[in-house]
Amino acid sequence: GLDARSELFIGMSPYVWADFGRDEEESIGDVVVGFRQRVQEQTSRRPSLAVQVAAKLPTADEDDGIGTGEPDLFLAGIASWSESEWGATAFAQAGLLGEQDERHDVDGQFVLALAGSHSLDEVRRDVSAFGEIAEVWIPDRDVDQTLLTLGATWAWMPGRVFDVGVAFGLSDDAPDAVLLFGITTGLGALGPRAANR
Repeated sequence: GLDARSELFIGMSPYVWADFGRDEEESIGDVVVGFRQRVQEQTSRRPSLAVQVAAKLPTADEDDGIGTGEPDLFLAGIASWSESEWGATAFAQAGLLGEQDERHDVDGQFVLALAGSHSLDEVRRDVSAFGEIAEVWIPDRDVDQTLLTLGATWAWMPGRVFDVGVAFGLSDDAPDAVLLFGITTGLGALGPRAANR
């Protein structure tokens, strides 16, 4: 966290295994770095709003089909609402994808997603179930993916979350199924915020 409303983040998939039908491949995933700024706090009538800028660094093995080998840039808007044991998030993103073939210098990507969560522990609220429906369009590559993700999270301590989920492809372009495991950890305050502690 840089201050109470802004944060830097970094993420990656340390292990990706893919079954392409005729063969199987494994690799590390791409690295994503970004910045998120909350521009509006939640009130009784309005959700919290944030903007996000992120870049994908091509660290995945493109020869094995895990990554594209090209950098990408994304701009997103996020609206979130939480009420007692329930939470909801709407996400809209536009991206510029690095050249994958000689037809285009960059390709546009558009993502819309809606997610909801519900606490399964009324006292500690450290275990939650979640669901998400997402649509990904890449018009220049004729890609239209619809994904449904279901899973659970466990916040075993403040700033540390483990999650597991399964994403199901609901369109022809989407993968049939993806098994997901994740760990999120906060790195604490940075910059002026850390100096004031």
